[in-house]
Formats: sequence, structure tokens, C-alpha cells
Amino acid sequence: MSDLIKQLSKPLTKNDVELRTGNVSAKGITLLVYKTARTDVNRLNEVCGTKWNNRHFYDSQGLLCCSIGIYDDDLKQWVFREDVGTESFTEKEKGHYSDSFKRAGFRWGIGVELYNSPFIFLPWTTEKEGNKYKAVGFFSGNLEITRYECGEDRIPKLEIQYKGKGVVYSDFKKIDTPEPPVKATPPIKNYSIQEVTQLAGVKNIPIEKICDGYKIDSLNVASQDLLNKIYNALLKK
Repeated sequence: MSDLIKQLSKPLTKNDVELRTGNVSAKGITLLVYKTARTDVNRLNEVCGTKWNNRHFYDSQGLLCCSIGIYDDDLKQWVFREDVGTESFTEKEKGHYSDSFKRAGFRWGIGVELYNSPFIFLPWTTEKEGNKYKAVGFFSGNLEITRYECGEDRIPKLEIQYKGKGVVYSDFKKIDTPEPPVKATPPIKNYSIQEVTQLAGVKNIPIEKICDGYKIDSLNVASQDLLNKIYNALLKK
């Protein structure tokens, strides 16, 4: 039975959990991470095959409970764990049954790490409606859990994206994109009077004409910057 519980208690994956809106305040929205009854069914089928069942009943206080039984091959008997459910705000009766089933699943360790989920707060524009706040332009369907990991500490880490806004929440350290290597600027070549004169001869341009164009008496009085400028200008001709 201990090995079976260990398998049932394996941390859930990104595809096993969903998000729902918690509280909406003047400054933003809180989000809650939860599992659906489908997650419990999938895990029970994966680990136990056909050797599990469940039943609902009302306890002495009139509260709806769910009991999940798993057949223990070592003990040669059924072992049951149960819990009570709470009503859903949307589908009262269906939500009641679903919640009690999920809570019984927690008793077997399915998704137990969700009790350690981080506090998730999204800064968002809200407006007041009566005594409550409403998020402006917020649609829960635009939320997506892009990363979900849970280590030995049983504390889930999440990354959440909102369609059109990118990542809006992350427990993961940002991995900075390395800056592209800066290309070394080649050193500026300084050209001599001889090199300028040789290139002018190749281009068949008289030195006198060059000096007139740059308003100097001769290349001997040209600065190094001007010699470089003349040489590069000759290259383009």
C-alpha cells in the first residue's frame, strides 16, 4: 500500500492543473491553482487500474461526503478514505459532488502539493461595483500555465502567461539572454604621403589637383586625418 500511495502522490504536471480567479481588489487579482475531478480519475486509473471505486453519502450532519476505495493486494481487502465537499458557486449540486471527490483524492495524496501553492497576485486595473471590485478587460480564458514544476519540497513553481501580454507571473528566475558579442572595430589604418601619391598615380589624378581640391599647398602639410580622408576618397574613384 505504501508504494501505491507513493505513486498516487507523484506531483501533478502542467496538464493536470488549472487556474481560477480568487479575490479581486483595488490593486489587482489573486489566482488559485486547482485540480479537476478528471485529474483524480486519470491518476486513479493510471495507478490502480480497475481496482478502485467511489461512492457518495451524507454523514450524520447532513453533509455530502465521498469515499474512494482502493483494493490492497497485500491485505486482500478494500481500503477507503473519505472527505466532505463544499458547494460550487456555479453548479451547486454537481460542484458539491465533484469537490467531495477531489477532497477524497487529496486523502490519497493526489495533488496534495497544491496546498503549498504560492500566493499568486496579478497587478491589474479594477473598478468598483457596489461593495466589490471587478477586473477591467480580464478574461480567465486568456490565462495559460506554461510551466509547472514541483520538487522534493512539495512546493509548486509556476509560470503563467496572459494572451497578448506574455508572462504575467513566474516563480522561475529570469534567464538573461546573453548579449551578442561585440564585433571588434578594426584599427584605423594611417596612410603615408607615399601611399597617397602611388594611389593617385594609379587613378591618374594629379597631386596638384588633389591639393587644390582640399585647399592645401602640398601633401606635406596635410594632417594624418586628411591623408586618410584623401586616400579613402581616391579608393572610391
